[in-house]
Amino acid sequence: MGLGKWIHRAFILAMSLMPLAGVLWFGWSASTLLLVFWSETLLSGTANVVRIGLHRRLTRARGHWHRQIDDASKRKSKSETTFLAEYATILYVFTLAHGLFLGLFIAILNQNWRGEGSSPWQIEVGSFRSGMLAVAGITAFELLYDLMSLGRKPFSWLKARMQVALGRVVILHLVVIFGAFLMMRYETPMSFLAILVGLKTLTDLGASAGPVETPAKPPRWLAALAKRQGLDMEREWTNIIAEQKREAEEDELALPAD
Repeated sequence: MGLGKWIHRAFILAMSLMPLAGVLWFGWSASTLLLVFWSETLLSGTANVVRIGLHRRLTRARGHWHRQIDDASKRKSKSETTFLAEYATILYVFTLAHGLFLGLFIAILNQNWRGEGSSPWQIEVGSFRSGMLAVAGITAFELLYDLMSLGRKPFSWLKARMQVALGRVVILHLVVIFGAFLMMRYETPMSFLAILVGLKTLTDLGASAGPVETPAKPPRWLAALAKRQGLDMEREWTNIIAEQKREAEEDELALPAD
């Protein structure tokens, strides 16, 4: 593994373990932790929007002016968009919708709290502000590190990283939602915080390995099943890989300056 990946994983560890430090040493409530997780998605995603925009300006790679994430829409829709618009739309629509759900969920839990002592679902504005600043700081340092070599990175690197980032957005939201339900179910929210942070850390580190590459040949079971239906899966598989390679090569071509 190259030095760059180790540095990237160091940023992931810092981002994942920071909320645990907030809970253990600064007394963050359950609601503060969940809201900081949500703010991480928003701020990290915004940093990725900046990465895409600057990479497009620096490289003018052709792939920036085509759909890259939603392949079904790319095939069916005649309307065109940019990679930046496509990524930003998915990120902000999903994240803001989840933020509304999370805020309503926390408000209901706080209102219905019947346990002893103060409600762990009460939002602590000061703690949340501190958490957001910590997230923003780590995000900014990682972005500055990437900017040192962003203009030399191929479009394929950027596309793979953004696909992984969107996958993490979905997984993080699921972790937050199910973690919140567990906390509500057992009415001992703080006992689940370590599990929640640990699961998120493992998920983030696993995602940092990058997307899984398409193998050169189809799985044997799939080829055998297709053969029973009179299909030559190996030939179709080869055609798909060749088409993906052709599209990837076209994406790297630099468009002339305006």
